[in-house]
Amino acid sequence: MSFLLLLVTYNYDFCEEPMFTTSRFGKPVIQYGRYRFNKRSDSKGPRMGWTCTKVSTGCRATIVTVNDEIIKLNNTHNH
Repeated sequence: MSFLLLLVTYNYDFCEEPMFTTSRFGKPVIQYGRYRFNKRSDSKGPRMGWTCTKVSTGCRATIVTVNDEIIKLNNTHNH
């Protein structure tokens, strides 16, 4: 008896548009590919800063939005 193992991989970094949503606690979140970004607590007004949810482990990926439009993206993650 032989088995065929099919391994399918997806590149989540580039296959999706950013999606503005909320976390299970009602906080604003951006889902970008397979990564999630939380709004920085010091962001006020139309310009918002977002950090990767893994910022506590040293990830430096960030997003900057103005009126819900991404104007700056650092999508380099270390995880």
